[in-house]
Order: sequence, then C-alpha cells, then structure tokens
Amino acid sequence: MSERSERTISTAAPGLVTSPRELVDIGRRMSEHDWYTRCFANLIGPADELLRRGISIPRDKGVAFYDTCPADNTPLLQDPFDPVNHRCPACKRNYTDEPYRLAWVAYFQVYLSQRALEMGIAYRLTGDSAYATAIRDVLVEYARHYEDYSLEGCVLGPTRLFQSTYVESLWLASLAAAADLARDQIPAADWRLVCDELFLASAEVIRGFDEGDNNRQAMNNTALGFAGLLCEEPSLVDYAVHGPHGWLHHLEVSVLSDGMWYEGDNYHFASLPAMLNLAEAMWRHGSDLLHIEAGGRRLQMMFDAPLLDLHPDLTIPSRKDSRYASPIGQRWHAGMYEAGLRHYGEPAYARLLGMLYAHPPAAEDCIPNAAGFIDTIPSRPANREWLDWRGFLNAVPTADLTPGLPISHSADMAGTGLGILRADGGRTYASLDYGHYGGGHGHPDRLQLNFFARGRRWLTDFGTGNYFFDHLRWYRSTIGHNTVVIDGADQRPTDGRLLRFDASEGQQIASAEVVDAYDGVRCTRTVLLLSPALLLDLFTVEADHDVRMDWALHPVAELSVELAGEVGPLAPAEITGEHYEWMQDVHRAPVSGSWVAVFRQSDDALGVHGAAAPGTELYTAGAFGPPQEIPAPFPVLIVRRQARATTFATLLEHRAGGEPVVAAFETAGPDAYVVRGVDGRSVGCTLDSTGTATISHARD
Repeated sequence: MSERSERTISTAAPGLVTSPRELVDIGRRMSEHDWYTRCFANLIGPADELLRRGISIPRDKGVAFYDTCPADNTPLLQDPFDPVNHRCPACKRNYTDEPYRLAWVAYFQVYLSQRALEMGIAYRLTGDSAYATAIRDVLVEYARHYEDYSLEGCVLGPTRLFQSTYVESLWLASLAAAADLARDQIPAADWRLVCDELFLASAEVIRGFDEGDNNRQAMNNTALGFAGLLCEEPSLVDYAVHGPHGWLHHLEVSVLSDGMWYEGDNYHFASLPAMLNLAEAMWRHGSDLLHIEAGGRRLQMMFDAPLLDLHPDLTIPSRKDSRYASPIGQRWHAGMYEAGLRHYGEPAYARLLGMLYAHPPAAEDCIPNAAGFIDTIPSRPANREWLDWRGFLNAVPTADLTPGLPISHSADMAGTGLGILRADGGRTYASLDYGHYGGGHGHPDRLQLNFFARGRRWLTDFGTGNYFFDHLRWYRSTIGHNTVVIDGADQRPTDGRLLRFDASEGQQIASAEVVDAYDGVRCTRTVLLLSPALLLDLFTVEADHDVRMDWALHPVAELSVELAGEVGPLAPAEITGEHYEWMQDVHRAPVSGSWVAVFRQSDDALGVHGAAAPGTELYTAGAFGPPQEIPAPFPVLIVRRQARATTFATLLEHRAGGEPVVAAFETAGPDAYVVRGVDGRSVGCTLDSTGTATISHARD
C-alpha cells in the first residue's frame, strides 16, 4: 500500500460547490417556487438520460481541434451517445474519420464529468442513491484505469485523457465536485482508491505544468485546489491559492486594474468561473477569497468589468482572440451573474439578468462561446428555468430583476486600455482600443475603432477564427482591423497610452497614442462622439521618414460601396502587404478632394466622410468578416497616403432609414472641422494643443 493510501478517510460534509446549509435553502426554494423546481428537472435531465442509456467510458486519449467543419468553420454537432457521426449543421457534411471520433472522445469525457456533478446535486436534493452509485462507479473506473491512458501525444502540457492539461483540469474539478457530493455513499476502500489513483495522481500531472499568468493556469489551480480539499492534501491547496501562479497571484497580476482578465473578454469568461469556483470552495472551508483584495483587485471586479465594455446589443466585445457577436444572454453567462448577484448584491447584475430573461437572444445567435469545454451542454438563450448548475445553486428567487442595461455611461477602462463613449441611453457606443496587448491571445490592432449607432452595429473587431485553420492569419493581422497599417506590415506587440478621456457634459472624447508599433512612427487617434449619430475620427501618423499609410475600415454591411465626392473612377487594382492577400476584388480610385463612402445594412446606412488631403487613394475590396460567415466576403475600405505625417480626418454618420443627416464635412483649419447638416445646422470642432475639444453649434 502506498504512503498516500494510508490516510484517514474523511466523512466531512460537502463543501466544494455547495454545503448542507445551502442545500436546505435550495430545497426550501424548490418548495416555494414552481419555476425553480422546473429548473432542477431541466438541470438533471441530461444526467438522467445518461443513467438510462448507460455509461461506457472510452479508453482512448481524446484529441483537440477536430470538432469544427474545415469547410465553413462551423462547430460540429456532438451527440454524447454517438461517437461515429459528427455533422456540420451548416453544410450538412458528416465527418466520421478517426480524428473526429477522438475529438468526440475528449468531448464525452468532459461531458461525463459534468453530468456526474449534476448527479451529485440530484443525489443531495432527492436522496436517490442511484445517482451516488453511478458517481462511485465512474470514479472507481477512472481510478483503476487512469494510468493506462498515455502521457504521449500532448499538444499543450501533459495530460492522460486529453491533449491539453487545462482540459484535464476541467474534467478533474467536475469529478471532484461530484465525489464531494456523493462521498457519504462511497466506501472507505473505494475512497482511498479514487483519492490516490485518480485525484492525487491527476493532480501530480497537472501540477507539473505551470502555465504562468494565463487563463489555463486558473483552471489548473481550481483542479489542484479541489483535489487538495477533497483528499485533505493541504500542500495542493496552498499551491493553488498561494503558489507562484496561484489564485492570489492571478488576482493581482492577471486581472488588470479595471477588473478585466489581461487576455481579453473571451478569456476573461474562461478565467472567471475558475477563479469563482476556487474562491467559493475556500469560502466554504473558512478562507474568504470572495472579498479579499490583492494589488487593489477584488474578485467582484471581474463581474463588473465585462459590463463596462458590453455592447448595446448585449454581445461581448470580440477583442483579441474572442468569438464574434457572442451574446451574454446565454445559459452559461446567466449562471455566472446569478452567482455574482447572490454574493455581491450588485443592482447592475440584477438589471442585466432581468434584461437577459425578458429579452433573450435568438437561439441561432447563441454560438459556442468562451465556455467551450467549461459547459458541454449546447448554448441556449438565457432562461431562469434552464440555468446551469452554478446558476441553479446560486439563484435567489426573490431578487428584483427589473430589466435594464447594466451600464449606460461612458467609461475609460484604464487597465485594459479601452476608452468607451456612450450616448442615447447606451444605444450609441464608440470605443478606442489603445492599451494592453493581451499576451499570446493579443492582436496587432492598437487604436482599433468600434462603433454602434442607435443600437446598430457598424464597426467592431471580428474576433478570431478557428485556431486550426489558415484564415487565423487574417483575423490576427493589422490590416484585418479598423486601424492604420504602416508600409503594409503588422504592428509589433505593444501597449498604447491614453492621452485624454473626457465624458463630461457637452464633450465625449477619447484620445490615445502608440509609439512602439513601428520604428520611428508615432500614431495618435482621437475620437469625438458629436451626437448619437455622428462620430468624428482623427488618426494622425508622424514618422521620421516617408511611410505608406493604409487607414482601414471593415464595416458590418453589404459588400457594395457607393463612392461620392471628388473621387475618380474605380478600376481593378492590386494591393500588397502582409496578409493583404486575403483581400479579393480589389479596386482603386484617385481622390482629389473630399469624399464619401456609403455602406448599407438593411434599411440603414453608414456614411463615411473623408476630408481632402493631397496624395489620397481609395481602395475597396472584399474579405472575411465575422468568422461564422466564412466564406462570405464583407467590405473593406482603405484610404492610402504616402508621407512623413498626415491626419486621416473622417466623419462616421449613421443614416437611419438610409437618409443622410450630413450635407458636408470640411476642414476649417489646423485641428478644426465643420459638419454641415442637411437641416442647415452645423457643428464645429476645434482641438487645442492639450487635446481639449471645443464644440460649437450654429445655423447656416
């Protein structure tokens, strides 16, 4: 018998994802609220089906990546009871080759672990020992065969059942929670077996691969902490919380000063559940990580940050390696904010939940998101009767969930480096992405511009493509973003610096600079929200030598573009640069003065007004837009100049119903611009040397 297997077997009550006292409260809520009882039935439905149909644990090592259609980037359908067929819901092709089966194996192992957790909840609330027996059988089976799975063939860290350590961590944490809930039905000999040969054996593998500051280590910490608490190994718990890249380190270093995880919104929502899971477990064991502060950060800030930059249509910004237009109104995100509301009582969380339940997104818009393996149940619109396990355990049925936008004011997220201007009750939204690059998941897109007008999406980052496909190069390129490219090359990874942010009455301005993206080049972008329909964009390039500057715009619109003003005829052309080969059907037109480009989306239009500047050329093209729309082309507009210094002065005009509100956009002197309306009114804007804007209104 190993030294570890001689431990004293604990009979402690559960304390990882819930506790006896909390379970009593949950039982009372179920007796008082019919919807809560229905939520429980929906929660355990997949676990019940698994029990009815029988559990067979694969002996293969699962693989990564072969879970998406290579033709159109659509996630394949995964049926937990069919390892053979993996159909694309878009093109209907069925992938049955061995790599796709092994990708199913990885999916099923995680799926099983999550259903085991739900079986544990069902056992504690119903007293039906069949759930606990199934958990015990799964744990014993894994324990007896864990070391039969190979450590070879890994992609991202050591792991036996998968190809990436963090996936084993997700799997192990769910199994630990299930074991914790069913421990009073697991005989002492079996408990020793699963602790020694499963939980501690897997923890040893996971601990051997420290992933540093990133999101995957947050998942590793949860698995190590859960295994340590479950098997009474304090060294594991201490490593998970206080280790060199433990929970406290992540809170202080990986969480930025505004509460956002440094790798962007997608990985924020991959890290938050891991941070919350371990914090809740430690809270139940007498250590309050839910409210502790480290480096000026608290866990609650991780709930607050995504609401600061949330889009008006309640989608999550697709900055860095993020999914495009992923609604926050999905089952999994709603569960997170149910937990946040319970722990912190923040009214903004209640408004958000009320809005999500009253106005859920369409089912077809609930695309796979940051959850990934964190939640193997298909995405579904937020509904309080369909909460995930976290939402169910934490929901407060008596909470006032009056719907409303959680945030409707402008905000500078200084840690992230995102200046956000809002108007019209939050329906108009412009943001300047200037700051933190984001590590390995960052994109070379400093000074990226995003714009919603009166709820209509016009300019946003398209996020990222599939990591397995070549088109990832386009989504990770500078030319693939709404910013400026110098000499056709990608920006170097760097952080920008805020120059000015002012959202006081009568002025909405954000200004920032980047000086290290290119040798000898300083780029400055200033955006001013003049009205809910008008955004003034001033992008200045100053170099110590002649450079070629491409100001790029990627509207979410129909591919056609209408050009007006002092623009010559469009003619087929070539355009070269790093990753420029992704642009097709390229046309060029010389420009001798001011110009207007019009993009259409349904009944509305975006008018892009450019001020006159010598040596200007316009290029139009088509390229990939939202990754889920591949291979459909979306419009690209490029304004090109060759100089040592210039300012791209542009006015973005939202045309409701397609009707213009701007008659002309003119330069009125150095750093001075006039917008003349079709109604005879005009708006003047002048910037002084400090970047302060003076806005004036007049009638012509």
